[in-house]
Amino acid sequence: MSTVMFDTHKAIKELQEVGFDEPQAEVVVATIGEVFGGNLATKEDIADVKREIADVNRRVDDVRSEMATKSDLQALEIRLLVRLGGFMAGVAGITVALIKLL
Repeated sequence: MSTVMFDTHKAIKELQEVGFDEPQAEVVVATIGEVFGGNLATKEDIADVKREIADVNRRVDDVRSEMATKSDLQALEIRLLVRLGGFMAGVAGITVALIKLL
């Protein structure tokens, strides 16, 4: 079952704009809330969701800032190739030296 999102604060303000006084508007909105089984979003609920979204966005930004870029990976590839080439040259030199000794 899906939850119906209902901004109670906005509903009260809209009812007041058309002539309800605040207590009347609150009773109408509370009654609507009971009809929906209390699954109404309050102003605080909406603020909580906005804070959670902002927190998730900050965490996503943190992860993005720690991710390696394409140029970082290319630089790493070059360094690894240089080291591998040096290692291979060293192994070749040791192999030649051992062959001469034998």
